[in-house]
Amino acid sequence: MLASPRDRAQCTLRLPWADWGNRYICATDRENHFYMQRTLILIGLVLVVIGLAWPWLGKLPLGRLPGDIVVDRASFKLYVPITTMILLSAVLSLLLWLFRR
Repeated sequence: MLASPRDRAQCTLRLPWADWGNRYICATDRENHFYMQRTLILIGLVLVVIGLAWPWLGKLPLGRLPGDIVVDRASFKLYVPITTMILLSAVLSLLLWLFRR
């Protein structure tokens, strides 16, 4: 059920993928269960795809880029992947921006 601007405070759920033209979605309990199930299935599928692609993802040079800091001492190892974090942040930001369009 689409809510008017006056009823936005009463909406219990605002779904980014189900938001048409800045209108809020007020979901009943049945709809809440549907969207929760859909979200959990989507997360599960993403984890399965990542798990299947793990042998190829391990071959990527992520974590060994220039700018990643590694301090290796006898008693500990400090690893700060600055360049990798910046690269992953840019890629994820781009993907989320494309999906929201």
